[in-house]
Amino acid sequence: MPDLLTLCSSVKAVRNCKEPSQLRHLLAVACRSVLHAYLANHRITNSDSFVVIARGGFFFIPALLDEKLLNPFALLGPARDSPPQVLVTPLEAIRNRHCHLLDIVVDSGSTLLRCAKVLKRAGSASVSAAAVFGHIESVKTIEEDGCIKNVWIYDTTNWRENGLLIPDAQYDVGDMFTFGNI
Repeated sequence: MPDLLTLCSSVKAVRNCKEPSQLRHLLAVACRSVLHAYLANHRITNSDSFVVIARGGFFFIPALLDEKLLNPFALLGPARDSPPQVLVTPLEAIRNRHCHLLDIVVDSGSTLLRCAKVLKRAGSASVSAAAVFGHIESVKTIEEDGCIKNVWIYDTTNWRENGLLIPDAQYDVGDMFTFGNI
C-alpha cells in the first residue's frame, strides 16, 4: 500500500517549488508516489503495457524501472499540437494489451486522447491514463470521448488557463524537461 503522506507531500512539494533547479527531482519523486498509488488502485497484469508521453511522462521512467514495468514499454511524443510519434518500441508490441498512458499534466485532455487513438489503431485492447496534475474538466472531456477506459488524475488544484502554474514563479511543469536532465 502506498504511503499516502508521502504521496501528498511529494505533490505538494512540486506545487510549492520556487526553484526551477529543484523541480526535476521533485517531479520524479511525485511521479514515483503517484505511480505507486495508481498501481495500488488498479489491477495490473503481466500483459499490460505502460506508455509515457514525451516530455512530462519521462519523469515516470525511473519508477517504472524500479517496478520492472517496462516490458513492453512505449514512448509517444512530441504530442502537443502535432500527431504523436512512436519513439521507442514498435507499436505491434502493444497489440491486444491494456495500455496505461502516463503524463505529468493533463490540460484539455487532447494529448491523452490523440495518444489513446494511436494505441487503439495499433491494436491495444484498451487504454487507461494517469497523471499527476490535471484539470477536472479534462476528465469529463476524455470520458465523453470513450477512447480511454479510466482516467486517474491525482491533483486538480492550482490551474491557470494553459496548465499548472507553479506559484510565484514563471514556469510551467511541462517546460521543465530537457533531455538528459531529470
